[in-house]
Amino acid sequence: MSDGFIVLWKPPGPTSHDVVQQVRRRLGERCGHLGTLDPLASGVLAVAVGRGRRLIQYLVGLEKLYWSEIWFGLASATGDLAGDLTSQASAAELGAAQLSEALSGLIGTHSQRVPLASAVKVDGRRLYRRMRAGEQLVAPERPVTVHQGRLLGFMPGPLGRAAVLWEVSSGTYIRSLAEELGEACAKPAILASLVRLKVGPFTEAQAVSLPEVGPDCVLPLASPFSHWPQWTVDRPTAQRIQQGQQVAVDETLSPGLSLAVLEDSGKLWAVGRREQDRWRPLTVVGE
Repeated sequence: MSDGFIVLWKPPGPTSHDVVQQVRRRLGERCGHLGTLDPLASGVLAVAVGRGRRLIQYLVGLEKLYWSEIWFGLASATGDLAGDLTSQASAAELGAAQLSEALSGLIGTHSQRVPLASAVKVDGRRLYRRMRAGEQLVAPERPVTVHQGRLLGFMPGPLGRAAVLWEVSSGTYIRSLAEELGEACAKPAILASLVRLKVGPFTEAQAVSLPEVGPDCVLPLASPFSHWPQWTVDRPTAQRIQQGQQVAVDETLSPGLSLAVLEDSGKLWAVGRREQDRWRPLTVVGE
């Protein structure tokens, strides 16, 4: 049995759901992902395997790192190359200095429009399906945080092309950031290419391709919790926790703080919190 996480390098083309289904068939285990990638995007897709699925709830808010290519002078119905073009204008006068200044204005927390061509549900139905059905929709907004927006390179011209590195909060749409960047430069803009380099602790250096997926690629259940407060216990204590017995907690741990419980071998047994002098389990994965 494989329990843990796989860091997969998703190719452009298939949906995240399709890729996860291929992993499930290869491993014979139930799987779930920690955040979708659009079909045209590639890069890191973190997949929870077996009992790792119980831990997804603690990992859905992980920050992400992206490389993007943005074209200035074009706009589409979807914000990327998947949609029909809706406008075109020369971006010949756009320069790297103006672009860098516009990028700095996006740093921080702000309200972002969710793309209508997205899987976000509104009134129980996904936006992209409602858009395809011809419904008149107003794009919902939600707060996002941009920690970094760094210009890596710029090729000026009527179709200006920029490479931008983004570090963002969970739920941020890079194609929406591309459109916002265009608005700040008074030019239409479109996301031409997107590569996700990191999801929380999961990085491109750990990623494997679909043909490489196998039991040896599954990282331990404890792998994404290295930044969490941790409580290391001996095996008898870990077994009592698995059996639901009351266990006295280390008094040096802060009350109310979520923490990972590890056996001294480094194996993850549970996630929980200290309540007074006792430990309250939230999720037990056990052996």
